[in-house]
Amino acid sequence: MNTIIINKIMMHMLDFEHRKIYLSEDFCELNDTIQEYYHKKVEKALYSPAIKEFVVPSLHELLLRADKMLEDDEEFKKQAKEISEKVLCIRFSD
Repeated sequence: MNTIIINKIMMHMLDFEHRKIYLSEDFCELNDTIQEYYHKKVEKALYSPAIKEFVVPSLHELLLRADKMLEDDEEFKKQAKEISEKVLCIRFSD
């Protein structure tokens, strides 16, 4: 079993009806209840047989962005928004 550690959460809202993305401006508060909730969501997604493949624009770019997210909170927010926009725009264009 893999270990999932959640230190920061930014919640973006998707409006599938209007094909819009509403990006969060700040981190969600993390307490034990919320951390457990998101842990279960992530774990469910990782082990779901319905999720066979997740296509990202570029794995190399994703890894570089993830590395930059470690610099500080502002860089984390910037990269999280840009990753979300790119990935979710691909999903909405299908």
